[in-house]
This record gives sequence, C-alpha cells and structure tokens, in this order.
Amino acid sequence: MKKPEIVLGWLNDPDLRFAPIIRRIIDGLKRNEAFPDPVPSIESLETAYDVYLPFVVGKDKVSGANAVMRQEKRTVVEDIVRELGPWVQLKSGGNLVKLTSTNFPLADEPGTAPTPETPSEIVLYIAGDPVSLFVKCKAQTNAKIYSVQVSRDNQNWEWTDSDTSSTVEIAGLPIGVTLYLQMRMKNVNGPSNWSSSIKFRIPEPDEVVPQRRKLRKNPE
Repeated sequence: MKKPEIVLGWLNDPDLRFAPIIRRIIDGLKRNEAFPDPVPSIESLETAYDVYLPFVVGKDKVSGANAVMRQEKRTVVEDIVRELGPWVQLKSGGNLVKLTSTNFPLADEPGTAPTPETPSEIVLYIAGDPVSLFVKCKAQTNAKIYSVQVSRDNQNWEWTDSDTSSTVEIAGLPIGVTLYLQMRMKNVNGPSNWSSSIKFRIPEPDEVVPQRRKLRKNPE
C-alpha cells in the first residue's frame, strides 16, 4: 500500500483558497509533539503569513500596486512551505496520523470529500492493568483520523490522543476524579466539530469493577 504523501500543487491556487490552507498548516504544526522544531520554523511561516494576509482582498479592490506587493509577500510564504513540506514528509515516515495532524493536503485524499460530521454514538469503557480508557464512536467513511481530548475542568484539555480507527485509547488518566471528554473526526479537508462534552469518572482500584466496563454513552 502506498504511503500517504504531502502535495504542494495547491500553492498555485488563488489567494482566497491558498491563505486558509496556510493558516490550517500553521495551526496544525504549532506545538505538534510529532514535529518538534520544524525546519523552517513555524514562527517564520506565521510571520510571513501575517505580513502577506493584509494584501489578500477581493478582486474589486485589487490595484496594480497591491497586486505586486501581494505577490511579493506571498512568494515568501510559498518558499517557506516548499521547504517545510518535504521536511514534514520525511519526519512523518509516511505515518497517516502524523501527516494528517499537520493539516497539509495529502495526495491520496479526494479533494471533494466533505469534512466528517460530529461524532455520534460515543461509548466509553475501561480495560487493562494499568487501566486505559477506550473511546468508541460510530465510524464514518470519510473520516481518516479519530481524536479525543480529556480535561479536568471542561476547559483545559490536558490529555489528547488519535487513531485511524473509530476506537481511541487514552492511557495515564487520573482515577477517582471527575473528567470531561470530547471527540472529533478529521480528514485532510478539515475536522468535524468536537462532540458535546461527556462527564465521566474512572473507578478507584478498590472498587469492584469487571475487567471491561462501559462507563458512559452519550445521548442521541
């Protein structure tokens, strides 16, 4: 099976399509643990993007001077991405989860595929020793990555994990305390909305529980 690959043909797209893709790539690579210290740096890309963005205007407002300046600023952004893309591809090792987390468009994903819908039929259960949390939702054919985030206060999301299957495992969660969970799906055209928060608790070790125990199912 051919490994997924980053494509850069969209660098020739019109500004109103080009600019949002750059923004998504910046967001995808910022604090991305799979790609520490990108080359070139995300800071350099974001700075170049911020300089270029004010020149992106509607066709009715384009002047000759504006067009020249816009192209000059855009070229700086393009040059950074042309160098950054191959670096990301190399560091990913062709791993789909890692590549999709960067928001770079991929060659094996149909450009017309819609973004996934908000996850539904979410079920939580625990298993293993030490205990891991497993989060399962109804699979969608156009979803490539399933992601989960967990918080103590429903605001600051301290734990995250992703998988290519509709069941995501999260290890290392605190036990005996109230936690909140959200789930979403993603393909290269973008993510779904996060699901509504699900409140749950992992039982203490001395509580009598089966090896595999369903914790919660979100309402439909």
